[in-house]
Amino acid sequence: MKRPALLAAFIPFLCTGVPRVDAATTPLPDAATLAEQAAWPMASPHLRLRAWFPERIRRAVPVRAHVEVYYGGAHGSSVRIERVEVRAGERVVARGESDLLLAGDEGLYAEMIRLGQLVPPGESKAYSHRFVPYNAFEAFDVEERDGMLEELQLLGTRASTLTADARPMGLIPLTLPFDRLLRGGLGELTDLEIRVAYTAPNGDAAIATSSRRVRRVADFPRLPLGIGGKGELPMIAVEGEWYTGDLHVHDCKDEAGFFRGCPTCQAESINWGDDNTLDVLKTQYDALGADWFTSTSHSYCLQKEEEYDRVAQNVAELNAQGGVMIFADTELTSSESGERQGCGDLYDLICLLPGGVNHMGAHFISSWFPGGTDLGGGYCYGPIEEILDNIAAIRAGEGFAIMNHPCSNWTLGGSITSNSDAAITGIREGGLTGAEIWNGKKRSGQTGHVRWWVKHLLRGSKIHCFSGSDTHDDAFDFGWTHVYAFPDLSRESVQRSLERGMVYISNYQYLAIGGRVPGSSWVPMGGDVKFPSGIGSQDVLVGIAYEMGDRTADVELYRGRAGDSSEVMIAQFAGVSGDGYLLASDSAPKDRDSYYRAYSIAPGSSPEEGVAYTNAVWFTPVATRGNPR
Repeated sequence: MKRPALLAAFIPFLCTGVPRVDAATTPLPDAATLAEQAAWPMASPHLRLRAWFPERIRRAVPVRAHVEVYYGGAHGSSVRIERVEVRAGERVVARGESDLLLAGDEGLYAEMIRLGQLVPPGESKAYSHRFVPYNAFEAFDVEERDGMLEELQLLGTRASTLTADARPMGLIPLTLPFDRLLRGGLGELTDLEIRVAYTAPNGDAAIATSSRRVRRVADFPRLPLGIGGKGELPMIAVEGEWYTGDLHVHDCKDEAGFFRGCPTCQAESINWGDDNTLDVLKTQYDALGADWFTSTSHSYCLQKEEEYDRVAQNVAELNAQGGVMIFADTELTSSESGERQGCGDLYDLICLLPGGVNHMGAHFISSWFPGGTDLGGGYCYGPIEEILDNIAAIRAGEGFAIMNHPCSNWTLGGSITSNSDAAITGIREGGLTGAEIWNGKKRSGQTGHVRWWVKHLLRGSKIHCFSGSDTHDDAFDFGWTHVYAFPDLSRESVQRSLERGMVYISNYQYLAIGGRVPGSSWVPMGGDVKFPSGIGSQDVLVGIAYEMGDRTADVELYRGRAGDSSEVMIAQFAGVSGDGYLLASDSAPKDRDSYYRAYSIAPGSSPEEGVAYTNAVWFTPVATRGNPR
């Protein structure tokens, strides 16, 4: 094991204030250049193509996918799609037949896609097929972004009125044999050419081409025995395994394009892309290395109990086939409650009459929860309950609630936030179980969603951290939720460990944290290290277990105390590689709660790997006889 160079040689130093923001920022062209570059490239004089499947493969398995074909020609003109082929070199590896007749829309859909590249990805869900940098929206001021979003919504509403006889785009299904294509070692690259044969408006035969590159990437590195490993830090006494999953997944029920083969949800008028069903997504998550994911269709796209029951039945049938496990949950729209403050929120303004809205993951539920309607603007109106009532109802049904994208304002990547600030409580008070601190493809540093989570931790609310891709299209690599489940993977074991907070979030490296006081056993993240309350402080020990795989990363340890205004970074470990343990000693006050959490980033790594967050471990003074807290 290669030992790290320690900036705090196991003895923490204090560094007050807000932790640094270390997200790498892509240099941006000016706004005018970006607006031009955001155009969807042509694949032929007539067609534009997008191939929807993961590009980073951990398990070489067959993957079901779609090729999207779009014709933006003049009204009254059309093209007929005949077939699609996927080639690796000269070899045809996948083929799909088609008889699609596409009618020109004079570029309406292409303009929707272009605008979707320029507004925050958290709003447009344009995580895949980026034509401009991920942070392109930063080149525009708030007024410009609001204008683009308004135009995008208007275009989406217009597109939703198209009929099956006048559709400009379609999806051609096929299966990619990655089990045969990717037989080399890690890092193997395979270039795929997508070729679509079609009949042009003048009757001539034509070909449109596009390309995608797939890469075989390493599995997630982990210590042999889970959170402790090798017995040095035996934080968990039971034998289990780490399982990788996604807590925020949308399928074709959350699309407005009813003419593309799925039921319409016009409330999602700006989300157009890949129309995946859960069985297709299951193959994609398998290839990405996931073990489980949740189906979280918007509550306003599931309009009655029967619709949720169909989802649950579909999930049960897919789970009976084995492999990647799915849970039938929902993303529940609630109205804000009480005094509102927090992140800027465009949708609290748009949805002014019901008092503003937020989104929660309602997990491990067994029945339907109403929240809006599937009509245009239905994300604001209809049967929408207050957030506190919804949390209580979810818990009464033996599920739990996670606040989704709680702080995604225009400067941080989206617009639907949680501003029921004073009303939010944590697990101990029967409130939220968690906060989604990673939403979307890329995330690093201590801003946005992380800052919202930390704010509530500093208030003394015990709230766990989780992540969700929030995909509305294909599955993609991101900062996964890794949960320590035992004795094996099941609905019960995953729910139990998520509720206990036995999780870390990472797009590559393994990072776990635990704590103890002298004379006690280790307690894993999510747990409470208890000691007698009183006057003064208690010596504590914090341990961080890590496995960096082939990366070298920095690790930072943060401490928060209930009632403080900010966290303190008490230790920083630079150049950590291999696997091992980091130890830090500190003292905790005996009259209030404290917590510790760890963060890791691999400088110079690609944006898709090298960032990890642990959940917090708590140090909790408890009253003893004759020594009330």
